[in-house]
Amino acid sequence: MSPAEAIRGAEDFPSTGKSGRFGFTVARAEMVGPRLFLNSMADYRDPANLSIAIELSALSGLRARYGNDLVSAFLNRPVVVDGVARRQAIGVTDGHRRRVRGLYYQTHIMVRRAQQLSIRP
Repeated sequence: MSPAEAIRGAEDFPSTGKSGRFGFTVARAEMVGPRLFLNSMADYRDPANLSIAIELSALSGLRARYGNDLVSAFLNRPVVVDGVARRQAIGVTDGHRRRVRGLYYQTHIMVRRAQQLSIRP
């Protein structure tokens, strides 16, 4: 499924999310705390962006497959991920983690096992 299909599915099924296999070329990759985020758009706040949020539990397996620098390994590469696309409410904060205004939504696929994600040849 494309990012657009994943986002529509997550909106259509807010309580369960949309399960499936999703694919896109990574336009932005970065570590945020203990998670690696892979984004379909350079602007991760864009409503058309689909984010893959990779948990710490999957990082060692991915490093074993793709090397220690996962940001470089995934950036500008086509990926496939199996999981559930869900809408996530994100609070807008200042630089000190204090909420400054309302919420916006992102669509995330959580990866807890390295086997969920691969780079397409």
